[in-house]
Amino acid sequence: MRESAQKNLLNSILLFLFILLVCSLSLHQIVDNDVFFHVKVGQYILENQSIPAQDVFSHTINGRPWLNNQWFAEIIFYLIYSFLNLNGLILFKTIILCSVFLIMFSTFFKRNEYSWLYFFIAALSVIISSGRFIERPENLTLLFTAIYLYIFIKGRRFLPVIPIIQLFWVNIHGGFVIGLFLTAFFVTGEIIETKIPYFSKLRPKGNSLKLGNLFMLLLAVFFVCFANPYGYKLAAYPLSFMGNKFLQKNVLEWLSPFLYIHMNREDIILSFILLFILCVLSFILNIKKMRPFLLLCFMAFLYLGLLARRNLTLFAIFSSIFFGLNITSIIDRSLTLKRILSKARTTMSICLILILGALIFSIATNRYYNWLGVPQDFGLGVSRTLEPVLASNFIKENDIKGNLFNDYDFGAYFIYSLYPSQRGFIDGRIDTYGEDFYKNDYMAFLSGDINTVKKLSDKYKIDIFVLKMGKEQPLMSNLLKDSKGFKLVYFDEASVIIARDTEQNEELISKYAIDIDRVNDIEKRSLMLGEQKIGSYGFDYLSALLARFTEGRRFPMKEYNLGNFYMDLGAFELARREFEEGIRLSPHYKIMRYCLGNLYFRNGKLDEAIDAYSEALKYDKKDFKVFKVLGDIYLRKNDFIKARDEYEKSIKINPLYDVGVYKILSDIYKFYLNDAGKADEYNARYLQLKHSED
Repeated sequence: MRESAQKNLLNSILLFLFILLVCSLSLHQIVDNDVFFHVKVGQYILENQSIPAQDVFSHTINGRPWLNNQWFAEIIFYLIYSFLNLNGLILFKTIILCSVFLIMFSTFFKRNEYSWLYFFIAALSVIISSGRFIERPENLTLLFTAIYLYIFIKGRRFLPVIPIIQLFWVNIHGGFVIGLFLTAFFVTGEIIETKIPYFSKLRPKGNSLKLGNLFMLLLAVFFVCFANPYGYKLAAYPLSFMGNKFLQKNVLEWLSPFLYIHMNREDIILSFILLFILCVLSFILNIKKMRPFLLLCFMAFLYLGLLARRNLTLFAIFSSIFFGLNITSIIDRSLTLKRILSKARTTMSICLILILGALIFSIATNRYYNWLGVPQDFGLGVSRTLEPVLASNFIKENDIKGNLFNDYDFGAYFIYSLYPSQRGFIDGRIDTYGEDFYKNDYMAFLSGDINTVKKLSDKYKIDIFVLKMGKEQPLMSNLLKDSKGFKLVYFDEASVIIARDTEQNEELISKYAIDIDRVNDIEKRSLMLGEQKIGSYGFDYLSALLARFTEGRRFPMKEYNLGNFYMDLGAFELARREFEEGIRLSPHYKIMRYCLGNLYFRNGKLDEAIDAYSEALKYDKKDFKVFKVLGDIYLRKNDFIKARDEYEKSIKINPLYDVGVYKILSDIYKFYLNDAGKADEYNARYLQLKHSED
């Protein structure tokens, strides 16, 4: 009796910590801009009593046909927003995600001697998914996916509600196609188990279904997909994203998680690899008991996860179920395994409790995000360093007219904040804007060629440029250099506003123009940043309470953005101050030390630059960029031995990072180290790679 009570207590604590883990990773400031667009579209639909069939939010593609497959979710978002503000949407997301993972967990959880193992695998799933804990309609796709899996695996008595859920799903998010495929996999699995004797033995007793009813279910789900305002066009719309090379090349979330692996969070990739290995092992050990439906789902979700990083959450949810069901079957057939896990139950449960507790504490105090270098903060509200909150206020307060050019990441917030008085240049609907516009207009602007910029500015009547801090883009630098044609009128920790020197902007420029050649003028404006206030986002008491956890431990995105901006303007001391403050806030964030090294390097302080870069290497000993820059510094110091060593370290880690390094090494060996063989070897490699690039 006492042992049973202890087991229940440990399971209760683990369940509580599991829910708390989901909440802690979900409760962070809004860093994804799409939520603002969804709120505004929901408002437009309710106020106009119609779903827009053409674009109404931009000044560039206004009137172009637009298929909005998330219209019903946007109404839900706006209704929540109208009552509970933006923080209400963060809490709504948290509730949905908790529901998703509890349904997932209940699909495979079983009270036994090794329950801790279920919690461990579920926690892995949460960590893999946490990169997509954002305020988007796709959270409802996760919820419906979890419900479908639960019904097909454990709750078949609820099969009649599947078409009803599908009806909502098809009008909420393009992920509705997952529901159709899951139903098809389920029906296929049932047919296999009915017709093939070997698989018939795997079917649990009392679970047989009539094939006629199964086909009716599949047909109902299929035809429901056409019950939307766009008919067959929306039903086929999600398939257009499959294998879309344009999206996969230009939108980060559509890239494969292993294509640019250094751009992924380490915790997500390591957890993904571990979960994948565990699933494969469980499959091998349980292959004789493998049910067709589960195998079909595993292959499909694995494909989706490898296709695009946005799909990792779907893979994580199903893979946890897959492993949980397999490990139960494996252990139930092995008395030895049962005995071992039974003896380790208390120890492993306590260890997992301590690990989850420490993890939750590190998340709630921002230590976790700082360690990973993730620019988000625990709590409520909107990130002022990633969204143009203050710049938008500046535009409204000064009643700035004229067409905007905005960064892609800012489009949604400007629609939310400025529409209908202002319309944006581009937003997240990249499929609606199209490849030609994106490449020939938007990217042409970002290239920074002044003649091209002026030509396109005339084409679109652009008077104001709102650009994102922290991005390496020639456009900002070249506009600031052209002091006769463009004037810097505003900057904050997230954005920069540059006005075209036109008659319409004459008053704005005379009032706010910043002389970038005068450091005192820049510093005076920088001191005003702390005075800028933003309004309430709702749940003020809760927001203030959560903010106490992170006091003094926020992610140093502000310092990163401003430091690089000041460095570009030549304000050395202001930049150094920001970078050093960023290092104080997050000592493990190597990028701040890298930026400090760049600052010293630009200003000819080579020894200080070497020290800063060396400090950065302590936190990442395989940073090929740092080794390359150190090679440049030693080359400038005429220390050819050390320059050679650093360059060779760089190409050893990443042979394709900078082809020019091979030419430099060839020259070092030829002219300074008198090694003709090595010189020829590196020169041949340089010519080979250069030819491949061309």
